[in-house]
Amino acid sequence: MPTLPPEPSQEQSQKPSQKQPQKQPLAQPQAQKLAQPQEQPQAQELAQELAQPQEQEQPQPQEQELAQNQPQEQPLAQELAQAQDQPREQDQAREQAQNQARAADAAAVSGRLGGPDAHGGSDRPGASGGGDPHRRREMAESFGADPGLYDRARPRYPDSLIDAVVASAPGVAVLDVGCGTGIAARQFQAAGCRVLGVEVDERMAAFARSTGVEVEVSAFETWDPAGRTFDALVAGMTWHWIDPAAGAAKAAAVLKPGGRFAVFWYVLQPPPDLGAAFAAVHREVLPDSPVDSRVAASPLGAYEHFLDRAADSLTTTGAFTDLERPTYPWSRSYTRDEWLDQLRTSGIAKPLADLGKLDEMLERTGAAIDAAGGSFTLDSTAVALTATRA
Repeated sequence: MPTLPPEPSQEQSQKPSQKQPQKQPLAQPQAQKLAQPQEQPQAQELAQELAQPQEQEQPQPQEQELAQNQPQEQPLAQELAQAQDQPREQDQAREQAQNQARAADAAAVSGRLGGPDAHGGSDRPGASGGGDPHRRREMAESFGADPGLYDRARPRYPDSLIDAVVASAPGVAVLDVGCGTGIAARQFQAAGCRVLGVEVDERMAAFARSTGVEVEVSAFETWDPAGRTFDALVAGMTWHWIDPAAGAAKAAAVLKPGGRFAVFWYVLQPPPDLGAAFAAVHREVLPDSPVDSRVAASPLGAYEHFLDRAADSLTTTGAFTDLERPTYPWSRSYTRDEWLDQLRTSGIAKPLADLGKLDEMLERTGAAIDAAGGSFTLDSTAVALTATRA
């Protein structure tokens, strides 16, 4: 009978069960150590190592140096450009200031002192447009709002001026440039002339036609004479609205040999005391607008710019001779209402209305006339430039 192995003792049977529990606790910490503490730091370190080379490769310091150098070059170029432009800008500023001064002087003597503005077009006043009013023709074209009031309020030209032009012309065919409502045209008609007017404003032209003046609507520079020529070309209070070079060339083209060129402006001078009162009113209503008291005392000088420019443009064509600058003094009495009516048609009226100050200007000017007795006699001078077509 085979011998059976002896049964293990109780101590031997318990040892294996004690060893297994010891292995399990050891295995878990090792797995955790490999899975968590070791893998995460390695991944982070790897990511940091990969990121560091990329950051180091960016040439930030060099780019910053380049960026800093570029602004240094731009100011240098700007300084050179500014240095070159400074003399040109100074010349332009000086010329603009001189033109504005001339325009302000002309406006001061008339429109800004309560009379017709020296910058009028179609025997109509205009606004100061620097030394080149022809570039502001839209202002001239704004005076047809009330042609009836304009025609009634604006003064006529001295008979001596009309007679002198008629006597010096070789015939009776007269071209009136910028005829407006036909004030000068009717005076030449009354002196025996056959007049054709050229007017840019249809409203003014329509009124002139209603008084018996033949008018064609056009800017003079672009007007088509259709082969017609004339014995005299006249322009009352308008020639400054015409481009100097183009106007002189067109005048030479439409005048017959020996034909008379005559452009003229009237200069209105209130009595000294009333003129000073008008100037004071202007300063109160428009304190920022310059009024030269010397011009108010001698307004004729303010028109020299118009005469100079017209004479230069005629001389440049080589087509005119016998340039002269005659003057024609005359007088007229004004009531308070008559003066305020012509002020409503002056070049200063629209700017004042736009500023909401026209009523104040009219009221204060009327009060000044009332304080002087309600009426006054105005001594005026008409200035002209005349020439003969060679």
